[in-house]
Parts: sequence; structure tokens; C-alpha cells
Amino acid sequence: MDKDNKNDEGFRQIAPYWVLGSNIAGYMVVGMAGGYYLDNYLSTSPWFLLFGSFLGMFGSFISIINIATRKPHKPSGSNSESKKGDQKGG
Repeated sequence: MDKDNKNDEGFRQIAPYWVLGSNIAGYMVVGMAGGYYLDNYLSTSPWFLLFGSFLGMFGSFISIINIATRKPHKPSGSNSESKKGDQKGG
């Protein structure tokens, strides 16, 4: 049981970095892929690819700012109201 708690705590500590990395990669891939396909469809190479790249970078920076300024969540086990409710039962 103690080992499971350590694993859960490790996952909680690593989660913001996992989200950050996947957001950066996702924004860049979507922006560049969208630009690439628009360039092929409209024969405007490389303008939409560049625009999509910059749009992906902008989305990535916004994601970084949101994650960096986010307040950490309290663990669910530290809810004092649930403990008070258990004591009222009698």
C-alpha cells in the first residue's frame, strides 16, 4: 500500500511536465501540419507552413504561461470537511 502511494505521488509530481511536453508537441504538429496541407491545397508554399509554425509556437507559449501560473491542487485526502462529517455520526 505504501508503494502505491509513492507511485501516485511521483505521477502527480511529473504530471505538469508531461502535460507541458505534450502540449508543445501537439501545438507544433497541428500548426505545421495544417500549414503544410494548406500550402499544398492552395500552392502557396511555404507561407502557411510558416504561419502554422508561428501559430504553434504562440500556442505553446500560452500553454507554458498557463501551466507556470497554475496553483497546485490540494491532495484529496486532506479534506477536513469529510473528517468532520465522520465525527457527527452519533
